[in-house]
Amino acid sequence: MIHALKSPEDTGAPFYLKPALIANIDDETGQVLVALGSGTKATETFSAVPALSGGGQDLWPGQRVLVARGEDEILYIVGILDALGRRQKTDKIIRFESGARADVVGNATGLKLYSQTGGLVFEYDDASGKCRVNLPSGDMAFSADRGRMDFFAAEGFRFVSGGPLALSSQEGLSLSVSGPDEKTNRSSIELKPGVMAAESDQVDIRARSGHLNMEKACVKGNWLDFTAQDIRLSADKMETIAREMVQQVKDVYQTVEGLCQTTAGRIRTMVEESLHFKSRKIFVKAEQDVKIKGDKIHLG
Repeated sequence: MIHALKSPEDTGAPFYLKPALIANIDDETGQVLVALGSGTKATETFSAVPALSGGGQDLWPGQRVLVARGEDEILYIVGILDALGRRQKTDKIIRFESGARADVVGNATGLKLYSQTGGLVFEYDDASGKCRVNLPSGDMAFSADRGRMDFFAAEGFRFVSGGPLALSSQEGLSLSVSGPDEKTNRSSIELKPGVMAAESDQVDIRARSGHLNMEKACVKGNWLDFTAQDIRLSADKMETIAREMVQQVKDVYQTVEGLCQTTAGRIRTMVEESLHFKSRKIFVKAEQDVKIKGDKIHLG
């Protein structure tokens, strides 16, 4: 990327016409850098605006041009002093009626496609095998109206967007990662109309806060472990079914507004200190014997 440059006023010498050497051309923006003077004297570089009939399409680095300074203190490229320049770098130029052009460069080792405004649209380097598609402005669309589209990359894909990134399908969307044999260590997410399925050997979810709202939920597993500083359960009805339940707490406080009923085959309560019952009335009924045993028994 070419950054902001100094004004020619910094040279301390006012001028109207001067020879210059094109130092660089930004393929993305089309900005032209020129070095004033010629030969070894062309050391300082400035930004210049092409003012030629063909715009900047006939310019390339290493070419000698004539620049003029306008009343607005902007440099304009008004002529070409060396029409050949480093022409050997461009083997062939194909021009389109719209003004776009295609350059075969580097002894047929590369291809560059420029838009009608001079911006680089496509670049191919045969030596490295690298292709680059670039749009300085506007939109890009890939379409296969009567077929499918496949993208292959041996070293991965990377998508970067400055705005929203959307994936949509009328039938389904599938994301999967698997091991070398495609059967072990497989993780997948599948989206179908009205259905979402996720599968993996391990799932980790981390967030500062979250909400899970479901009309009906079912959790199944061989082992569940919940750890939290505070837990609150609120329900109109709660039912617990288990073969065996073990509870260990420091203190238990229960408040029942209505009936508290326990149905069991046997009930055994073991208290290390004292056992207190307080009630307005106590009714104890046994179909057989009632035994009360203690060192002392006080009645009344």
